[in-house]
Amino acid sequence: MPPIWINPTEALFIVHGISLQKIAGKEKYIYNIGRAKLTRQNNNYQVKIIPDPILTPDDFLDKNGVPLVEELHPDLRRVVYSCGGVIKKQTPNRLSLYVNVGDRTTFEVEFSLKELKKGLFS
Repeated sequence: MPPIWINPTEALFIVHGISLQKIAGKEKYIYNIGRAKLTRQNNNYQVKIIPDPILTPDDFLDKNGVPLVEELHPDLRRVVYSCGGVIKKQTPNRLSLYVNVGDRTTFEVEFSLKELKKGLFS
């Protein structure tokens, strides 16, 4: 999704990251969603990424630890990534993020903009 401009030079940017983890003796790619600050100055850009993700595939498990959605390629990866987002007029301080899980299903997840900006903006 495009950056959310907080002011003329700073934006909140939703990003995804991929890591390789060994799960049950097999290496799998794990996709997570994170946040970053994009700073623009004279057509130069800098990015500051917060290392802790805001969403992981484990956020989409039922109370018994079973995935809500079966992965499309369970032998290769566990996936959660952003398909976009919007700040709705009814909730101007919240980001509705559309998140794909398992390459199969999209969920709408809401975040407080205040919480997303924490640690990135003064």
